[in-house]
Amino acid sequence: MGNITPTRVRTATEADLDPLVELVNEAYRMEEAFLEGRRIDLERMKGHFASGTIYVAEAGPSGQLVASVHAQVLAGEAKIDCVPRGASAKGGTGYIGLLAVDPSCRGKGLARRMMAVAEDGLRNIGCVRAELSVLSMLPELPPLYERLGYVRTGISAFCFHRKLKPGVECHVIQMAKEL
Repeated sequence: MGNITPTRVRTATEADLDPLVELVNEAYRMEEAFLEGRRIDLERMKGHFASGTIYVAEAGPSGQLVASVHAQVLAGEAKIDCVPRGASAKGGTGYIGLLAVDPSCRGKGLARRMMAVAEDGLRNIGCVRAELSVLSMLPELPPLYERLGYVRTGISAFCFHRKLKPGVECHVIQMAKEL
């Protein structure tokens, strides 16, 4: 897979849910060092699918999924679905998450491309700001997002659907970018 260039980026469909679970879990395998369990299961992926838009990058003649990202609109602290389901988020804030790139395809600009697609999707429905969060146990991620124009906006306590392994300390770094 490492030599295949993604041929297209599109909006995910329900048929993509199972392959997306596998892609995200493979891409987030590094979390197994400090978190219990897998990153996502089918039910959680269905929740993301229902709450916003998941974009996927395909590669090769079979259309294998090699990257994905999820974008949704925030309403205050609550996340609501309307990206891009015909709703307007004029002046609103979007949230971008679940950026996943197949490990064999990293270093080819896919993360940058997927983030641009998610930002464009939010911008096209009226969002003027995008937010994301990263775990402090992954110190390589804030600089990646900073190169994409995001700035650190805060730190919060770890509150995630997965448990930290015993003895691990972790917090959440919030980042944002004006669109």
